[in-house]
Amino acid sequence: MTLWIALFLILVATLAVLLRPLATGSRNLAGGDDREVYAAQLEELEADKARGAIGEADAAVARTEIARRLLRAKGVRTTAEASTGRRIGAALAVALFTAAFSLGAYAWLGMPGYGDQPLAARLVPLGEDDLARMVAQAEAELAANPDDGRGWIVLAPIYQRMRRFADAAHAYERANALLGENADWLGLQGENLAYAGSGAVSEEARALFERALALDPQALRPAIFLAIADRQQGDNEAAGQRWQALLARAQGNEPWLQIAQAELTRMGLTSLLPPAATGAVPGEGAPPPAMVEAMVSGLAQRLESEGGTVDEWVRLVRSYTVLGRMDDARATVSAGLAALTGEERAAFQSAPDVARLTP
Repeated sequence: MTLWIALFLILVATLAVLLRPLATGSRNLAGGDDREVYAAQLEELEADKARGAIGEADAAVARTEIARRLLRAKGVRTTAEASTGRRIGAALAVALFTAAFSLGAYAWLGMPGYGDQPLAARLVPLGEDDLARMVAQAEAELAANPDDGRGWIVLAPIYQRMRRFADAAHAYERANALLGENADWLGLQGENLAYAGSGAVSEEARALFERALALDPQALRPAIFLAIADRQQGDNEAAGQRWQALLARAQGNEPWLQIAQAELTRMGLTSLLPPAATGAVPGEGAPPPAMVEAMVSGLAQRLESEGGTVDEWVRLVRSYTVLGRMDDARATVSAGLAALTGEERAAFQSAPDVARLTP
């Protein structure tokens, strides 16, 4: 409502400036002032004649001249009055055109249906619906201009935040192809591929991590994921060597030490952990680092929405157990027993990681 009031006041001010010359004529040209002067002169002449200051003959001559001028002024006034209708018509035409054009242009180019946004709403961070609209707009722009590398690199982390890991990996892939390979972007592409695979490091992701390390041997993300990949492929010796190399450069307070502890515990290699790293292990219920949290939560969401195999349910229980999230592990046991039936349920219940938590 405030916007429409402001627009109305602007329109009124604009029309006032435009219509004033049309709505009012020059009084001198119209003869209004002259008629008043000549009438006053006639009154003064009659007063002078009454006082004897002027003779009858002179008064007659002066009266005739004043009357002549007064009649001419009346003629000018009559002509001006005849043009008043035309001026009013022109003024109305200008007013209607200005109002129609300005309002029509705003209706076409502006957003008249967009209501006022409360101040409090402007201070609230973007919600998921707002984020989805922004992403949809960015996707439409990239569909029209798919070679906009900067657009892809801006969109990629938003996809990751929305847990659209496959889309995030594709966005980083486009950015690497269009802007040149970057160690960080290669690592993030591989990371999102791993998240999309519920934590499994595929051969494609492994190749990306290796290329990232070739560009930047000190890059942390690809080194961690390659250690995880070695463990997933059963090569605990190679995984342990990678973790040893990483731990050698650790200061003792890095959040990724929690990942190292979880991985080395799983492989039975906790002796490789320095004392400082042991103190970095999260206690029961503490949140794990971003990488592990994303992989575990991705698997949990997929099992909750789509279901999964016995091995996947067991893997989730084991992940929560290693990370010390025992409440989540017990909840996963209950969810798995409810989701699985028959032989699958029996196999799940008999798995060692599950059996220890089964009442």
